Amino acid sequence: MSEGKGAPEWIVTFSDIVSLLVTFFIMILTWSTLEVEDFDLIRGSLQGALGVVGLTSDQSSIVDRRQLRTERNEPQGTHLPADQPDVEKLFKRLPIRLRTHLGEDVDFAALRHGYRIRIMADVLFERGSARLTERSRAALRAIATFLAPRENPVRLEGHTDDRFEPTAEYPTAWHLSAARATAAARYLADACGIEPKRLSVAGYAGTRPALPNISEQCRRRNRRLDILILEEPSRDR
Repeated sequence: MSEGKGAPEWIVTFSDIVSLLVTFFIMILTWSTLEVEDFDLIRGSLQGALGVVGLTSDQSSIVDRRQLRTERNEPQGTHLPADQPDVEKLFKRLPIRLRTHLGEDVDFAALRHGYRIRIMADVLFERGSARLTERSRAALRAIATFLAPRENPVRLEGHTDDRFEPTAEYPTAWHLSAARATAAARYLADACGIEPKRLSVAGYAGTRPALPNISEQCRRRNRRLDILILEEPSRDR
């Protein structure tokens, strides 16, 4: 008895076509569940990474339109209402915006009492001073858009490394770290409209290094501004 010749050759091509169709429909399903605004944010981030300038007016107003809709829908005097995205969901979107301005000079962490945005001081402030750079203003505006519809208190903490050089304006590292935290807080309040009662500042000088001060790279990571978004809502004082 002769053995069978196996499947015909056309079945291979047919299987490839079926696999491509399945992949195609999975892609359609995935894109259908992606929010348009999230897609626009990703597109804007890619444009920034590729050096594309001249965003259209629709792209540049994405954040403003989202903020306005949230403010209209959010009842006054409430904290993270059930029909609004919670802080955790919103916090996951923030890196897309900030990395457009700061690249790898910013990182994020979920803490027991809230969330932390850590930004390297070298990109936020002019060297040896508390004067904000243009990049820092753009980054703080992005953070303010995230903070505006929420009521969470925010603490800004300034840090230096172990090689601080005193000046007449900043005689100690305490002065500089506190001045930098204060400058960022003032910009959030004065230029971005964040309620001052939500903001607090602290300057730790070089007493709380994120990494051991064993190299210039580590010292650069220690010169930083930590922005803590705390879980409990602000209370009227």
